[in-house]
Amino acid sequence: MPNSLHQELNKMLKQERWRKKPRVKGILLKKTKTKSGSVKLMLRKRGKKTEENEFAVYVLKKNINLYEKAEKARAGELISIAGRYWLGKLICEKLDNLGMANKEYFEIDEK
Repeated sequence: MPNSLHQELNKMLKQERWRKKPRVKGILLKKTKTKSGSVKLMLRKRGKKTEENEFAVYVLKKNINLYEKAEKARAGELISIAGRYWLGKLICEKLDNLGMANKEYFEIDEK
């Protein structure tokens, strides 16, 4: 009996290890501070201006490296983020600043 439990736990661990992190690549719309001092980034993915394409990503104050990168980010820059959902919020675990976004990147053909 304990052996089968051990096998099930190992199987669950494998699934968790290979689960992909949610990734968002988009333009930074605005940057605000939360009550606790963390940074909230509003990103818009490529596509039409809808609420489905806008994401709120939180960079925690205790993660010093990411916090510094988020503080330096400016509106209009192209940013790539990987994170985890915790209590319904997307918490940033990796942040890459890709420079200023081209306007062509976000234009949509209205056909």
